[in-house]
Amino acid sequence: MDQIHSEGAVRHAEKRRRGTCEFANRIARISLKTYQHVVPESYRNVQKQTCVAAIVASFNILDSGNETNGDPNTCDRLQRSKEALSSHEKLQVMGLGVGTKFLSAQTLQDEHQYGAPYGNRIRDCHAEVLARRAFRRQLLEEILTDLQGASLKVNDDYIPILERVRGSRFDNAAEEIRDDSKLTMKTSKSLRSGFMDVDDRNVRYKLKSGVTLHFYASSAPCGNATLKKFVKMEKEVFDMSLGPNRWPQQFHSPIASHSLRLGQFALLVKKDGSTKSDNNEKQAYDISHSEMLQRRQTANNNEKTPQGKTWPYRKDDAWCPPSCSITNFNKGTIHSCSDKICRWNCLGLQGALLMTLLEDPLYMTTLTVGRKFSRAICQRALCCRAEGFRPRKGSNKYRLNHPVLMETNVYMDETGICLSLPFPCQ
Repeated sequence: MDQIHSEGAVRHAEKRRRGTCEFANRIARISLKTYQHVVPESYRNVQKQTCVAAIVASFNILDSGNETNGDPNTCDRLQRSKEALSSHEKLQVMGLGVGTKFLSAQTLQDEHQYGAPYGNRIRDCHAEVLARRAFRRQLLEEILTDLQGASLKVNDDYIPILERVRGSRFDNAAEEIRDDSKLTMKTSKSLRSGFMDVDDRNVRYKLKSGVTLHFYASSAPCGNATLKKFVKMEKEVFDMSLGPNRWPQQFHSPIASHSLRLGQFALLVKKDGSTKSDNNEKQAYDISHSEMLQRRQTANNNEKTPQGKTWPYRKDDAWCPPSCSITNFNKGTIHSCSDKICRWNCLGLQGALLMTLLEDPLYMTTLTVGRKFSRAICQRALCCRAEGFRPRKGSNKYRLNHPVLMETNVYMDETGICLSLPFPCQ
């Protein structure tokens, strides 16, 4: 199924693409609809070639049994949400990110000289990273709201995706407070703080039954996912047999590591123009030129051919995708989005802090891409190159996740240029 462009448009901002299935298009539509709703039109008109990413929750079957915890307000909100949800609308954006920039190492170095502490600024502002940050913040808000026994104030139609499975001290205290019509000041303060009635060593949450997480990116993530080498690329075939709520079943075959020396699985960094790679100035984070050369030599010695020669991909970064470089050239300190998504497919989307409150890691079920999509390349870059990942002893909850990779034929920028034609453009 080919994308149909605006009538009369001859040249378009995005290339034509077929897409994978209707579910991928639905993920793209709700993500872009949210982008258009929350981002001012003045910005969207100027930054048409930006990138958008989102994490979307899909609800299969909503069961009010464990979701309400006896709270009538929650029951009413869920009932309204169920009535609003149809077979084409069971999606909820959990986090949205827009951007293609990052703070340079030189900026942080200059700020540090004036006493600014490191870590107070968000460095990586690529859309995929911001979407995950927003997703984690939303989960923290949801957990805090549950612990405080209040309703989410963001949106009455918001449906929580987590349920508490451990930590019953708060439940008992909450019931006692509801039964007592005369609240003392101490009890009221305890309820507002929330955490005073919870055994923080035992409280745990998990994803509700029937809820799945889906990642959307308007363009292929920077880094290895845009390295068009080492595989044979094929166009997607739109599957008309899948309904709007279904996605294809994919099996990720093991990838033959035949080009490791050429950078097939290489980790890449976002190229930072403020860093100096080969001069006598001090490098970022006070690494001197001699120290940098020594570290580079050590890294090269760890990856030698049987003949003792340096691996070809470590000699220069000309083979890298645009705006990326190899890790040992000191041209950047932030890993590419491909590397980060590959890590999230090993450790989950939740991060270390949220993992202390969750029973299991949260993995993406599907990943939908707009521009520059190639399934074979994305399989290599976003999950399969981490084959062999083994969590350390005692961390058996983690695994290598292989999300279903899909293309969407929904455009972020649908504008086109009308050329002089013998017939008027509509």
